[in-house]
Amino acid sequence: MEDKADQTIDDAKLVQLEDALNQMEQIFRTIGTPLQTQERLEALKPRKGCEHFVSLTMNIARENGIRLPSYSANQIEVDQKLRNQLPAIIHRLDSLHQLASDTLLTAGSEYWNGFLSYYRVLNAMAQSDPNLAVRMKPVVDFMAKSSRHSNKEVAEDDKEEA
Repeated sequence: MEDKADQTIDDAKLVQLEDALNQMEQIFRTIGTPLQTQERLEALKPRKGCEHFVSLTMNIARENGIRLPSYSANQIEVDQKLRNQLPAIIHRLDSLHQLASDTLLTAGSEYWNGFLSYYRVLNAMAQSDPNLAVRMKPVVDFMAKSSRHSNKEVAEDDKEEA
């Protein structure tokens, strides 16, 4: 089996990643707007292709001296610009998230597959070696329990053992 996730993140790179994420988080906290689920559902979404018409309308409003107390033309243009800037950033974040998630899945799959290979060999050897059987008993018990019970039951059992 090819080992695709064949590296770890050394401490220096881990610190770099954390620093970069912290910087991004700080920037997004200054421009970001957290919403509740209901607010996301109720938020108006701009029509596709509306950018030109929004700009045209704001220009016509300025030319005619129209000012609405709850919406300034300048703020609408600031919001429109932010709305136009964010998709490219979100796309990159989504791509990075997918890469990190794929790497997590691959590393987990590879180490679990490797473990299962060793487990099968050692478990077979333990059938004829009582000392090895004693040493393998906790692993065998874990494997027997996790294959018969739901993940929730296994997690509850783990809590009780701790």
